[in-house]
Amino acid sequence: MLSGGRLGVTGRVERFQRQRQAVDEMIYEEIARRRASEDLEERTDVLSMLLLARDEDGEAMTDAELRDELVTLVVAGHETTATGLAWAFEELLRNPAVLERAQASAAADDTVYLDAVVKETLRRRTTLPRRRARHV
Repeated sequence: MLSGGRLGVTGRVERFQRQRQAVDEMIYEEIARRRASEDLEERTDVLSMLLLARDEDGEAMTDAELRDELVTLVVAGHETTATGLAWAFEELLRNPAVLERAQASAAADDTVYLDAVVKETLRRRTTLPRRRARHV
């Protein structure tokens, strides 16, 4: 442990490490099952596509690389989606006319206005920090 136990959270760290190991085991088991699958080429899920992907030398990803990609997709996708939704709800609740129109659009199955609401929310309240140009 990097902190040498000085932070007083060793129990939490150990519990996190056990949980991460359990998740890793499940992911590696699924990777092995999927590698053995005979219908991999017909599948359209992300894991199957990653298994079929090749680098510029024609090499497939290792199990560790696949695990990292899957975890990144889940964690990054969850965080950004949750943050975007939270900002959208906050913006809608502060703008009753927009909320009312969004509800009417949803009821009418009109996605044009809802799409505009999502895009404007993401423009105003980006979920990822923007990089600023560095001046030399």
